[in-house]
Amino acid sequence: MSQKPMRQATTADLPSVLELLGQEWPVEGSDVGAELWARRLQYVEGTREGQPDLGVWLLDDDGVVLAIAVTRHLWSPKRVGGQDYSVYLEYLTTRVGHRGQGFASQLATQVTRAMAERGHSGAYLWTNPEPSGEVRFWEGQGWQRAPDAAQPARPPRGILMVKTTVINDLG
Repeated sequence: MSQKPMRQATTADLPSVLELLGQEWPVEGSDVGAELWARRLQYVEGTREGQPDLGVWLLDDDGVVLAIAVTRHLWSPKRVGGQDYSVYLEYLTTRVGHRGQGFASQLATQVTRAMAERGHSGAYLWTNPEPSGEVRFWEGQGWQRAPDAAQPARPPRGILMVKTTVINDLG
């Protein structure tokens, strides 16, 4: 698999963003979802480079959006096990028909690098519990399950995972 370029989404990407998110989360494709994502993309476009508190990242192959990741910088970091995690990885998905080719891994690596380059010391996400395979995917990307004390007492929240982002650790 060749390395695909990562870029920030623009308002021109709204149809692709809605399509990709709609594959997993049908509410995202509704009229309310379209309006929300249009505002998010306008915000990303209007934010100075290197300082966004919202990132909508795409892997693009000649105009076909293969994968999307959405991050949010939190002004009040989530504290887990004595470590602050200032970025929340809200979404990561790959276009149906392109799954299993490493695009999610590639995008997760590139987004983690971008977070580190922007000075964020760590990120967190919520993922589905086993047997979906998602926990294994994230562990393979260097993420760790948060300590049991940080896990929710009951579903449907899922499993909290964290990753420290240090430039030296990213190769």
